[in-house]
Amino acid sequence: MSQRNCQDLHRFVPVSLKRASAVITISVFTAQRLKHYYPVISAPLHVMPIPPQLDVVEKCPILPQTLEKLGVRSKQYILHVGTLE
Repeated sequence: MSQRNCQDLHRFVPVSLKRASAVITISVFTAQRLKHYYPVISAPLHVMPIPPQLDVVEKCPILPQTLEKLGVRSKQYILHVGTLE
């Protein structure tokens, strides 16, 4: 990892984790490491393993009623899959 990426991780990840209302990880190990390295996390951590096959996942359209029911307001959420750096 480059020095720039390390600096960015130390600068932006704690802020992002502190502001998050929930954090989703792909494994219990990742959740434990996040708690260890970023104790500022106050949001609940959820573990959602990567599914073994994509063809078993049903696609479901996101309806405005669903977002409203979950308390998600339009343009006020981000679904990020990947790394912050």
